Amino acid sequence: MIYLFYLIITIKGVIYMLRIILLILAVSTDGFASAIGLGSAGIKVPFRSAAVISTVGTAFLTLSVCFADVLERFIPVSVCGIISSAVLILLGIFNLLHGVLKRKALKNQDKNTAIAVFFDGTKADTDHSKTISCKEALLLSAALSADSLVMGISAGLGEIMLVPLIVLSFAMGLGAVMGGAAIGKRMISGGDPDLQWLCGIILIVLAFIA
Repeated sequence: MIYLFYLIITIKGVIYMLRIILLILAVSTDGFASAIGLGSAGIKVPFRSAAVISTVGTAFLTLSVCFADVLERFIPVSVCGIISSAVLILLGIFNLLHGVLKRKALKNQDKNTAIAVFFDGTKADTDHSKTISCKEALLLSAALSADSLVMGISAGLGEIMLVPLIVLSFAMGLGAVMGGAAIGKRMISGGDPDLQWLCGIILIVLAFIA
């Protein structure tokens, strides 16, 4: 009986960690793709700028999960589960269609810098210095973190452990940006690769285990 109880706790813990990792993977996909685009365009991302991007992303995600925790006090648990899964699936579908939306948005990229940066990270180099400064990193991270607010609220309507979320979000976010930039340097053409389909799949999988 004790062994069974221990096994249930262990399985529950594994599921919690899996949910956190999948959520962070989905959120980090944007940063990874943008960093590849920056690197392939010959734009450097210093460690401090990568840290800014990861810190802002972690802050956005943490705040959204905390906000979801507040909402749970006023919404029945069963309803929270349904809302969480539904929104994650919708976000997944949106990300699967990201390529189509990107092509349309970039036609009007000069009209809105924030939208242009959201779809093409190389636009964050506003001074054309070929280096992303901390100020430019703030703009890039804000654009990349927009959808993480909705993801965090949706995933946060289920049970999420906050400390592992913060630690893993920062570490994986930093790794995604630095790794993406390093990979991008080895590529020839500029522009962000379209990895949003992967984010979409992750979010749909997350919806079913939320």
